[in-house]
Amino acid sequence: MWMITFLLFTLVLAMENDRDFKMCGTWRHGNASRNLKSYLKTGCKEIEISANESTLSIQGSITAKCTQSSSIPLESNPLQNQSHFCVFWEPLLDLMIVEVNGKNHTLCESHGLQETCCTDLSQENQTNPGLYGIVNGSTHGDIIRYDVMEVYRFRGDAVNCKEKFCDEASQKQSGANMIEEVVMKSNKIGRVDLPCAQSTIIEMKEGFTGLNFTLPAPQTVAPNTIPSIYLPSSLKSQSRSTSKVVCTYYKDKALFQRASSNAVLLDDTVGLSVENEIIKNLPEPANYSRRCVSWDTRKDNEVTWRYDGCETVKIHDTETECLCNHLAYFGILVLQQVEQKATVRHLQTHTFITAMGCTVSLVSCLVLFYWLCKRRSFSYVAILCP
Repeated sequence: MWMITFLLFTLVLAMENDRDFKMCGTWRHGNASRNLKSYLKTGCKEIEISANESTLSIQGSITAKCTQSSSIPLESNPLQNQSHFCVFWEPLLDLMIVEVNGKNHTLCESHGLQETCCTDLSQENQTNPGLYGIVNGSTHGDIIRYDVMEVYRFRGDAVNCKEKFCDEASQKQSGANMIEEVVMKSNKIGRVDLPCAQSTIIEMKEGFTGLNFTLPAPQTVAPNTIPSIYLPSSLKSQSRSTSKVVCTYYKDKALFQRASSNAVLLDDTVGLSVENEIIKNLPEPANYSRRCVSWDTRKDNEVTWRYDGCETVKIHDTETECLCNHLAYFGILVLQQVEQKATVRHLQTHTFITAMGCTVSLVSCLVLFYWLCKRRSFSYVAILCP
């Protein structure tokens, strides 16, 4: 196990995570005033999305903690008789947003990552009305019905959302980005735990002078091997009064190992990202070792460990510093394996060449010996028989 000390860090541009549930359609309504109504409560039964001449309604028992009832007036246009809408549901965050004509309305705000939640929504019975309702209803872009429907119903299943999320993240090249994005959206300050990662969310306020701290890590990790981080004052944007930085400790190498098949990745991988910021060319370098690398999912549409932007400083045999001028996911590659493979290949090549040379030399010696013996026998016969 190698100790990693970070004196600076890199940027990760969070990629938008796929919504767990996305139902969209065209709301065919009248020309009078309209509103968005909601009635949501905890549980895991079903969600009902319905529409009539004046009201778009979202109701059901589907949330982990959110209990909400509201009626929101919507902008009306006498010349408009239909509106596009989408319902977004993210059970891990207990977050529900309804978008109507490009404007977002948050029905349930995120209050941290939920352990048990209602997800995997499946389509149930619909109700077909007359003139008003929902046209071209779809889920994740796939059309359910083209004709006018009054009610769409979806039934959910209760699962361990954190475990499900980590399983999904481990199967995707952008899995680490998904984790940091959902942690950032959790609206928490302090520690956030997932089965696949432990994060700390720090709020940088006006007058931020830098911070040195140790990352949270599983209890199975030895204390002297837990990475430490230094966040420099230059990380704080001058254009924002406050901003959040997410520092994540990844113990599962499966999220990063795919692109480093020719090298050994040490256990500790650290991800650092700042809310709504791209951080690079920091005046203070960031700290890592063996070969300090960063995991970049944004460059050349490929996922790979990169050496550029990081300087490796060996402290002693069990500790390395990585000085990096950007923010990203950081780890340490041990390159001895590559050297060993190269040595084995070269040894095999040299062995083959040596064997071929010995074979040629042996055959040449045998031919020469045979020729000399034959020549000697001929000369002896010539002498005896003048």
